[in-house]
Amino acid sequence: KLIRKWIHTHQTQRIDIPSTIRQSLSTGGELLRLKRKQRDQIMPRIYVLVDVSKSMEAHAPFFLRISRAFSQVLNARVFVFHTRISEITQLLNRNSGRVQEKINAVTFGFGGGTKIATNMETFLKVHVGRALGSRDLVYVLSDGYDTDPPEETERAIKAVRQRGAKLFWLHPNKEVPSSQAMQRSRHLISGFMAVNTLQSLDNLVNLN
Repeated sequence: KLIRKWIHTHQTQRIDIPSTIRQSLSTGGELLRLKRKQRDQIMPRIYVLVDVSKSMEAHAPFFLRISRAFSQVLNARVFVFHTRISEITQLLNRNSGRVQEKINAVTFGFGGGTKIATNMETFLKVHVGRALGSRDLVYVLSDGYDTDPPEETERAIKAVRQRGAKLFWLHPNKEVPSSQAMQRSRHLISGFMAVNTLQSLDNLVNLN
């Protein structure tokens, strides 16, 4: 993500005129070498929330594999949720064949109901606090079904957006989730994308 700060580099055509002139003072005003600059970049902090409720039972293992890649490659923090939310980042970063068993143990109740609003509020208040900001990305991997009141889900998603973070919804079916919670919250979500194969992830870079 580009930021306002500039850095000097030889790999761009943009000339930093003030720095070039200051540098020329040491050679009597002759411009022997041009100083160049480009916008600095910063990696966004990435948070991944994976729905492991009953309705996601068939898709959760695939989404957890995707989340492991996010964690290991992009240093994302990964959470799973159903009726409650738990962070599994450390488990995903371990090279162990028993990762799924450990995740199941941490998230006792796998396959239960879904409380998106409740877990989103816990995510904000307990897990990230004031750390969530405008440079951050939040990915929710879920079919959008929720047992919390739709207006509470809308309020919880709005709270994430008010921190300045973008929130993207990755869903397992081709159709955009149409639950009441999603219908009320759709205007707050930065983008939707169907993810059901590895090839479908190619579109992730264009999601905005």
